[in-house]
Amino acid sequence: MKRIALAALLGTLGCGPSSYTAHSPEVAPSVIQGHGVVTSNGSVVTLRVMWGLRGDQLGLVRLEGSDRIVASAPGARPQELAIDGYSSIGLVRTPGTTVTVSLVRPAGTASVDVVLPPAFVIAPPTGPLSRSLPIEVTWEPSPDMVEVTLRSPCFPAIYSPLVRDKGVASFAPDRFPKNAGNCTVELTVNRRRPVDQHGAINLACSAEQVRTITFETTP
Repeated sequence: MKRIALAALLGTLGCGPSSYTAHSPEVAPSVIQGHGVVTSNGSVVTLRVMWGLRGDQLGLVRLEGSDRIVASAPGARPQELAIDGYSSIGLVRTPGTTVTVSLVRPAGTASVDVVLPPAFVIAPPTGPLSRSLPIEVTWEPSPDMVEVTLRSPCFPAIYSPLVRDKGVASFAPDRFPKNAGNCTVELTVNRRRPVDQHGAINLACSAEQVRTITFETTP
């Protein structure tokens, strides 16, 4: 089930191999391509990677035998990722922005570094915010792209499109329903950049910093 969910996620990001299978012990590390999502919440980096053949969108690589996938970061304990056929999923506890993904074999280790976008902190509102006025939330800007989502049990989710990260999200009053009362709101900021790292092994797709805050709103 995890593999199916990961394949669906990678499909929405426009990447991910499919169709036929190679067995990892038979494939040189430099030919293996990881298609994944690497996400930090500021203290934990989660990795979800599906393995295929570099330059071949039809080929999957099944991780077998003594092959292991390990994630590490400066000052953090290396973590072996759980393997589910063609995919590996796990986490490493680090506030840093560089994670090393390694294919570990008895004959040696092949690694590639993933550099995430800069970490950031959302400035929390100082009190309840009125939805009759523009609601604005800020954080440190970056040259990366950002997507913002506002959720509440009082109204349907509000999505802002993927745009250059200027460190601010603003929601006009007309984006909120008129009949809602006091509402708790959850705001999620997803800062992301494309990854296309080639080395002893290869990794491509999306590196993300995700932050969420909650605050109160009034009519």
